[in-house]
Amino acid sequence: MAARISHPDVVTAYDAGRDGNSLYLVMELVTGESLGGRLLRGEFPSAPEALEIAGQVADALGAAHALGVVHRDIKPGNVMVTRSG
Repeated sequence: MAARISHPDVVTAYDAGRDGNSLYLVMELVTGESLGGRLLRGEFPSAPEALEIAGQVADALGAAHALGVVHRDIKPGNVMVTRSG
């Protein structure tokens, strides 16, 4: 279902499958780090940056929800912050 989502704020999923007893997912490589990693280091976003991140996450969730996809694990560790922000 994730492969159906085409949005600039959503990582592209290319393939998924099973190899023996293991499941795998092939996804776009995103350079950067998780928001969770930044927060753990004590690097908190400024108010404008936090609003920008929240807006991008909301846009991404909106694109997913429009296709009937519900993300059940929204947390800072699952939000990537790219080098370009």
